[in-house]
Amino acid sequence: MKRSKYFEKFFFLLFAGMLISPIQSCDKDEEDEKMDETNQNDKEDEKMDEPNQNDKEDEITKFFMDEISYTIVSESDQTVEISSRYPIKGMQQAYVKDSIMIPEMVTYNGNTYSVIGIGDYAFSYSRNLIFISIPESVTSIGDYAFNGCSSLASVTIPESVTSIGGYAFKGCSSLASVIIGNSVTSIGDYAFNGCSSLESVTIPESVTSIGDKAFYNCSSLESVTIPESVTSIGDWVFNGCSGLTSIVINSATSIGNWGLRNCSSLASVIIGNSVTSIGDYAFYNCSSLESVTIGNSVTSIGDYAFYKCSSLESVTIPESVTSIGGSVFSGCSSLASVIIGNSVTSIGDYAFYNCSSLESVIIGNSVTSIGFNAFGNCSDLTAVHLTDLEAWYSNIVFHDPNSNPLYYAHHLYLNGEEVKDLVIPNSVTNIGDYAFYGCTSLASITIPESVTNIGDCAFYGCSSLTSITLPESIIDIGENVFTHTGWWESQGNFLLYLYLDNHFLGIDINPKEEGDMAGFSTFKTDLNIKEGTKIIVKNALKGFMSYINSITIPESVTNIGSGAFSYENYGEYDDYYLTSITVKAKTPPVAVDQSSFEGCYSVKLLVPKGTLAAYRSATEWKNFTNIEEF
Repeated sequence: MKRSKYFEKFFFLLFAGMLISPIQSCDKDEEDEKMDETNQNDKEDEKMDEPNQNDKEDEITKFFMDEISYTIVSESDQTVEISSRYPIKGMQQAYVKDSIMIPEMVTYNGNTYSVIGIGDYAFSYSRNLIFISIPESVTSIGDYAFNGCSSLASVTIPESVTSIGGYAFKGCSSLASVIIGNSVTSIGDYAFNGCSSLESVTIPESVTSIGDKAFYNCSSLESVTIPESVTSIGDWVFNGCSGLTSIVINSATSIGNWGLRNCSSLASVIIGNSVTSIGDYAFYNCSSLESVTIGNSVTSIGDYAFYKCSSLESVTIPESVTSIGGSVFSGCSSLASVIIGNSVTSIGDYAFYNCSSLESVIIGNSVTSIGFNAFGNCSDLTAVHLTDLEAWYSNIVFHDPNSNPLYYAHHLYLNGEEVKDLVIPNSVTNIGDYAFYGCTSLASITIPESVTNIGDCAFYGCSSLTSITLPESIIDIGENVFTHTGWWESQGNFLLYLYLDNHFLGIDINPKEEGDMAGFSTFKTDLNIKEGTKIIVKNALKGFMSYINSITIPESVTNIGSGAFSYENYGEYDDYYLTSITVKAKTPPVAVDQSSFEGCYSVKLLVPKGTLAAYRSATEWKNFTNIEEF
């Protein structure tokens, strides 16, 4: 039977409908779910829209007049403050007007209120605002009140205002002048931060504190006087004020960290007698700073305080200062002279590093520590002046050669007279590390019996030193104590066996001609310490034990310092050749400690006939495992 085309269409549509129906059903389910969700949200929105106690309070406490938003502070006192126009702080709707006159009084619902404050975020980011008039009724300006008002050109803060909040005028990049009334007691953190057009500001006598970064990056600010009323200046306060040329700080007790960092035009600073501390990085990179007067109450100068003040020519550190921080004057390339007062006890690492024009330094008699590289690269130094020489060589801890200004200066003066012939008094017990390092003018030294030790490199490089009196009391002598002195240079060429009075100081190398070191790596010797030697000093053979086949210690020796014959393996290719140690003394010499022969206790020890028992019972000697009589 022939089917009509209408019949075929009917079945096609019926079949398609059967397929589409489930899809539509699924779509409908999804739409229903969305509808249910929407309805639920609508219900929640309705609940949110329903009046509640907070909304009723908002209706009562907040209102708009002439496009200005007010919040009632007190109904009983009939006071209001200007508030943000949007309920979320920092996201308020900005004012579009370029000029706003804040009224002293405002009337709402039949009540007249006094406008007593500009609240937090009140005019924040009102970029069109050029002029604002603040009435005498206002007593406070809140946080972020005018933050980001980039067109605001000037502002007068009336006498009635007592506080300026944090970030109050931050980012007001067109603000050129500010008059702060005489009732303001505090300027908050970041208050004028980034006001790059601000040229002048008068801080009244009423202000007692200036917050962190209050004038940070006010790059056009030229001069500031901090009144005597200010007792606290925060960190970073004038950091980056590149146009600031002078500042007077009268009564604050401290200058905060990074306080005037990168004030590249600052030429002079007067720090009053009330200031007790100068913070870290306080004047960092003030490259135009030529003079600084530090008050007599400052006790500490922080790390990097005057770092890279490349125009600073002289500085006097008063008697009140007890510590100079690390890198304080580092990079002050024009600094020619420094006077360090008698109360300073410590000078930090790199304190005067790279002061390439420094010619003389006066160091007070209370210094006990000078840090690493404190005078490194001070290549123009010619004189070090002292008033107490004993304090210099027995009390000060020099941490390395560049801690000592003599490294470059070479000339030491005591009360104006150059030190050439030094007699150390009997009250002295030690001479510290690097004490006279590089003092080329020193010609003779007499050391008394009271001295028991001399530190590392104490007289290193004293090229004129030819006369040395060394008492028997000294056993502990550090490394390179007399290296490159006139006496040391006179001991011969290349391989030096160093004897001074009754002391054996060890072996050293002084190659003077090309080729002196040829073959030294295979050098071996039998060491016979000369008769008459009484003291073998600390670390006498340090670094040379691998070149020695045998050691003979004469009968005259009474004391052997720590590490004197300690074997140190400096590398896998070093061989141990020591086969025997012969001691001629019938009474075992006093060995300071176990390190005197560390690494040698398996070597054959030969002692005089009849003394075996004495050596086997003597401290340190008894540690030898192979003792024989000869």
